[in-house]
Formats: sequence, structure tokens, C-alpha cells
Amino acid sequence: QSIVLRNKAFSSDVYSVTFSPFSESMLVTTGLGHLKIWDMASTFTGLKLQGTVGKFGKVEISDISSCVAFPDGKILSGSEAGSLLLWEANLVKCELMRFNADSTAATPAAATTT
Repeated sequence: QSIVLRNKAFSSDVYSVTFSPFSESMLVTTGLGHLKIWDMASTFTGLKLQGTVGKFGKVEISDISSCVAFPDGKILSGSEAGSLLLWEANLVKCELMRFNADSTAATPAAATTT
């Protein structure tokens, strides 16, 4: 094994790194209030890691503990609030929360889209 690329990951704590089984050049870091999608790109100076920070939009920013990548490039992650976030590119496309039958409030798994 050898180091191919090295880059400052993020200014916040990183909890996990997930390599996409569908793309050799993609990985995702998750952690304290963030999800960041990294792609290895060829530039005139050689290979570089380029990162795109996930934008929560209308969804409350939370710590992201882990994620999984899908063949179409979408990412599913878990949030500290207990909901699942479906990411398309770097935007939250859908939040899944569980409906609590004991109350009228949705708790993290009724689907809401942003």
C-alpha cells in the first residue's frame, strides 16, 4: 500500500470515510455537522482530491455518523436526530423520519422533501 493523494479533510472532526464501490475516484467523509463528497481529478499538475461540502438546505444541520453510496451517485446518511438523509449531488433531496404513533409529531421517519 502507498499514499496516492493527501489533502486536509475538513476543519471539523471526521467520523467516517466511505469509499464508493461504484466509482474508483469517489469517497465521502462525514462528521461534525458535515458531509463532504470527494472526487479524484486529473489536473495539469497531477492527481488532486477535490471536495464538495454537502448543503443541508431546509434540514437542520446535524452530525453525520455514516453513509452509503448508490450506483446512481446518490448518498444515504444517518443524522444525529435519527433521520435518514438522501443526498443528490451535494444537496439533501429527502429526509426520512419515523412517525411517532403516540403523538401527532413526526419523529425521525416520515418522508419530507426539500
